[in-house]
Amino acid sequence: MTNTKQHQHDDYYAFVWTYLHYYVLPITTHIILLLIYLIPIYSTPPALEPVFDEFQIFRDRNQDVWSEDVSVIELFQHDYWGTPLQDFNSNRSWRPMSVLSFRFVRFFTGVNSMGEMVYLNRLVNVILHACTAEMVGMLSCRMFVKLGHEKNLASLTILRALSKLMFGLHPTHVEVAANGANRAHVLGMLCSLIALDERLPIIFSYLVYAVGLLSCETCIFLLPAILITLVTCRWITTEQTSDSLKESLRNLIPRLLALSNLAFIYIFIRLVFGLLSINELLFKDIISPFFKFQGFRRISNYAMVTAIHILKGLFVDPVGQAHEYAYDCIPEVQGLSDWRILLFPTVIILFTITAFYAFRTNLYYFMYYLTFCAWFLTLFPITGIITTGTFIADRLVYPSTVASCIFGARAIVYVLFELPKKQYLKKSFAIMFMIVFLLKKSEQVFYLTKSWTTRPGMLRMTLNTCPNNAKAILEMGMIQLQPESLPKGVEQNPALAIRYFDRALQIYPQYHSVHFYKAIAESNLDDFLSYEQSLVKAMASVETLHFAVMYFSSYWKKVFASSMDLAADRKRFISLIHDIKTTIDGKVIEWNKNLDRSLQQGSELYIAQILSEVKLPSV
Repeated sequence: MTNTKQHQHDDYYAFVWTYLHYYVLPITTHIILLLIYLIPIYSTPPALEPVFDEFQIFRDRNQDVWSEDVSVIELFQHDYWGTPLQDFNSNRSWRPMSVLSFRFVRFFTGVNSMGEMVYLNRLVNVILHACTAEMVGMLSCRMFVKLGHEKNLASLTILRALSKLMFGLHPTHVEVAANGANRAHVLGMLCSLIALDERLPIIFSYLVYAVGLLSCETCIFLLPAILITLVTCRWITTEQTSDSLKESLRNLIPRLLALSNLAFIYIFIRLVFGLLSINELLFKDIISPFFKFQGFRRISNYAMVTAIHILKGLFVDPVGQAHEYAYDCIPEVQGLSDWRILLFPTVIILFTITAFYAFRTNLYYFMYYLTFCAWFLTLFPITGIITTGTFIADRLVYPSTVASCIFGARAIVYVLFELPKKQYLKKSFAIMFMIVFLLKKSEQVFYLTKSWTTRPGMLRMTLNTCPNNAKAILEMGMIQLQPESLPKGVEQNPALAIRYFDRALQIYPQYHSVHFYKAIAESNLDDFLSYEQSLVKAMASVETLHFAVMYFSSYWKKVFASSMDLAADRKRFISLIHDIKTTIDGKVIEWNKNLDRSLQQGSELYIAQILSEVKLPSV
């Protein structure tokens, strides 16, 4: 009778945890993640302005997103921002499937405004991020599947829920989840996690990984993690010997070769079309301050940058949150006396010690160690070894956090279920730690998401982390000239805008594009002599050159049309033309060095354009 009651109790216990594992906890954690992200997003009005790169993606001029006239074939010939890949202004970021997802949202919902597109695509990103977190939870179950056999389903259920919540609430993921323009990273990650599920047909995994590669180019760096994780998940279901490892590899060879073959085809296509590296013309010191460094200076600084990304992936953020870590946010390493030069060697030593311990212990630990390292190898693009368009970016940390979240959750499960029952203190501490940790991360993600939903909020977040971020200071000044970016009842303030612009130039004097926006503020204050000088200085930036020439020509046509002293105005105009020639000639060598001869340009072209529009009056 006692045995019967015990069996009934065990059956009921198994039923409860089965129900929790497959239904209750997955649904509950999904709702939690959606609410933490969507409440701050929905607290902003639907007709909101785009933030960061959202403007470039969702602007009306981006016909890849808005127009049915652009065919899918043509879309595959454009970069992420809608520019033809062979255009010298293209950054060669080839993400056609991500762009197709924007187009799908546009035509499926029928929205007609940029604000609505921003709103809907943020919602889609949050949903995709929650799905990615669910895939991480499911992956943790496959990686530690024997927990469900050797212990009980409770440990596997807690592991799945913790892995999912830790991934979903990682602060570095806010940039990906809350910003519609970062669809590429969340879509590529989701596809890669689906592709490494051995239970799916090989052809399906092949196609899904192809979608991932065509969604985000950084998915190519996920290949080692996908392959090693596949092997680990298969091997962990065997006797866990060296022989069973060889057997697992033999069984997985068709799948491993198929995914590897796809990756090589993708690289070959990009090589043929000259898309292997980003357009170096688009690199600016203000955004990527270490890009031009060489030798030891480059190695030491990019080693520090790599260590920062690794620490971010491990929930340790040594620099804080920002939408862009630009010039002077992360000061350059000042030689061997700078303590930050020890960051990367320290990380490497810790990884080496762990590798030695895992190797000496047994194959079981070593396979898990390899899997952990493979996910952190996804940070390779930021090491400075290859050319990438980013400096420090939270979105690049996204894949590496798979390892930190799964193994972090596994450590908690170990304390809760595998330590002796008498160790109540450790178990209680683990429970309290996870509750406090998840609540703290929930609060952090909530407020970071709120910051990412508005342009002023995003810039304030960045300036709290990087007070000398000249680009963010420039954008704060631009907001003062844009009524739609200001709170209701607050008027434009060109004088305050000029103070922001002067501050940006004080931090980075070579930031020539600032002069264009300063000129606009000066025209609002009727300070036209300063306006003229600022437009000339703005021509030193390839970003604002064409606009400055256009504004300069339009301005001088009006000046000559209403001039009260033609001789003085004519003399000032000729002097400014000489200044324009000096300004542009000082920059054309740098602009033209990476351009084909047919695309190279000089001051004569722009001066001729001005003189063709502005008829110089005779005196």
